[in-house]
Amino acid sequence: MNFEDKQNKNQLDCNPLPVDAILDLKKAKSQYIGQLVHNLKNPVGSALSFSDMILEDLESYSPDKLKRHLNIIKSSCEAALHQLDILLIESRIEIKTLDLNLQETLFSDLIKTCLETNEKHFFKNNFTIEQNFSKDEFKIKLDRSVIKHTLHGLIQFLLLHSGNNSTLKIDLNLADNLLLLSFESNQCNNCDEKIECFKLEDSEENNEIFNLHQEKYLNFKAISFIAQKHKGYFTLTKNKSHSLVLTFAIATNL
Repeated sequence: MNFEDKQNKNQLDCNPLPVDAILDLKKAKSQYIGQLVHNLKNPVGSALSFSDMILEDLESYSPDKLKRHLNIIKSSCEAALHQLDILLIESRIEIKTLDLNLQETLFSDLIKTCLETNEKHFFKNNFTIEQNFSKDEFKIKLDRSVIKHTLHGLIQFLLLHSGNNSTLKIDLNLADNLLLLSFESNQCNNCDEKIECFKLEDSEENNEIFNLHQEKYLNFKAISFIAQKHKGYFTLTKNKSHSLVLTFAIATNL
């Protein structure tokens, strides 16, 4: 043990955490793990159930039925992996050790893929989608996996808080060495009156208002950190027409 380690140890010995603080940390950890287990139970349980069904009755399975059930297993495994990805990203953000795996990518390609993935949800909620992507866009370096989860988190927020029959405008533009992605929803039934007082740094205080701790998706605190890691920013505002606007900006020269 070197001198610095000994000094840190002595400081910890001299300044132990209060019992209440330790209990709060243990409680938070227990709740977090409990929520993760809860989120994993459904997809893992579904995959296991359909696997058992196939194995028990394999000889009588028609090709169509087998394909249908294998797709359910595939989707369930993807959902479980998604939860583990979210856990890994959030845990690294919590201790500020998130390293980016940068790859040259068209940002619009990731956005379009994310929109296609959520197409059923848009249809179910009768969303009208209007897209406008800059013709001057070029490939930039970004972390595809992290950005993908970010986009899903933003869209999930809009699906949770906008009412049915919403119009969602999606714009991607270039400005000052930044790619600016904005989602504008003409309504936010569950939060509209609270937008004016929202501050990202107070996101935990506004947790109940905005449901920012989206159990299966990245929350705003994590999304803001990811934007900053890409030398950009994230904002939530209300424009002159009182529409909700989420803006996620990343640098073009990372």
